[in-house]
Amino acid sequence: MTADKKAKAVEESPEKVQPEHEDAGASDSLDSVRNILFGAQQRDAERRFARLEKKVKKDISDLKEEIGKRMGSLETHFRGEVESLSSLLKADQERLEEHANASTQRLSDIEKTAAKHSELVSNSLREIRQQILDQSKTLRDEIFEKCEKISATLDREAKDLQDAKVDRSMLGTLLAEMGMRLCEDNTDEQNES
Repeated sequence: MTADKKAKAVEESPEKVQPEHEDAGASDSLDSVRNILFGAQQRDAERRFARLEKKVKKDISDLKEEIGKRMGSLETHFRGEVESLSSLLKADQERLEEHANASTQRLSDIEKTAAKHSELVSNSLREIRQQILDQSKTLRDEIFEKCEKISATLDREAKDLQDAKVDRSMLGTLLAEMGMRLCEDNTDEQNES
């Protein structure tokens, strides 16, 4: 046991042994005996404890100060890192937003262009269909008109041919008559000669 613990044990043990009804004088004499026997050791122990306590307090203070400095340094470092990462993250986010906005704008432009082209194609197809329909109507009308003209011309030519055509039997009769007249004229000339 250390001297301090022995002193405490001695101090506590007589008090436990003493009855409560003993007077204060006995207690004072016991204290003075204790002081004579253990006083120097106790004072030396108290001085050591005081120096030790002072040293521990100083060490704790120094340690707190060092920890505070290091914590401040770490905090500053972490703040710097966080700010750096924050600025990088913000820059990346802004860049991504710019790309997203640009992509959205391009997509919107493409959609508008596609809509315009689709409308142009639809209008062109509608116009082509209308032109084909108009041309087919015009061609049908022209064909019908030409057919009617040709039919009328054929009818007129056929009528002219019928009017100009001599009937075979009439032609045969006419030729036979002419042949007879020629024969008669030849016979008359021969007779006269």
